[in-house]
Amino acid sequence: MLPVSEVIEAAVSSLARGTLLNTPEGQIAIEDLIPGMMVNTAFGPPAKVQWIGSHCYAEGAGPSTQTRAPLYRVSAEAFGHNAPTHDLMLAHAAAVLLRTPACRKLVGQDMGFAPITAFEDSYNVTRILPASEVTVYNLAVHSHEAVIANGLPIESFHPCRNAHHLLNQDSLRELARLFPHLSARNGFGPQRIAHLSVSEARNLEVF
Repeated sequence: MLPVSEVIEAAVSSLARGTLLNTPEGQIAIEDLIPGMMVNTAFGPPAKVQWIGSHCYAEGAGPSTQTRAPLYRVSAEAFGHNAPTHDLMLAHAAAVLLRTPACRKLVGQDMGFAPITAFEDSYNVTRILPASEVTVYNLAVHSHEAVIANGLPIESFHPCRNAHHLLNQDSLRELARLFPHLSARNGFGPQRIAHLSVSEARNLEVF
């Protein structure tokens, strides 16, 4: 078992327990997925789950503070028709796929992954501090993908998102232990979609 660190928390803190992932067999809760199962993606055919990680935040323990880790409730259709289909709970490291020509001047393509924290407005996206412990998850496939969570495309784990944490040998060793298949040929594959900063995402005025 690996000790909790910024690298590990960034890898798993995306989907709250109970989040429904679209799969070829129908919707399955994140906690019921296992490696080897297929999940639908926003870019093409279903992808095979290579890894699922989780972390339980107990009361009084947060990612970088002494408070409980926040969740973000995304209201139904906050990002458009059926996006999400119904209220969705995301963790603090989740990134939503935005498709708009306005992204092109920022990242050179018509889509980008934006941090859910950028959209907190107490209406469409509400920050919540759970009253008790909460378990959060993320999954990885063999490429940079957007999986469909309650109808909303959410970034799967890819080390490109956490590059700023991987600048020392200890962090790289943690990542290699967490994802043994990284050493295989191609690893997670190239970054397919660029990331927007919090300020860039807010300036898009999605709502």
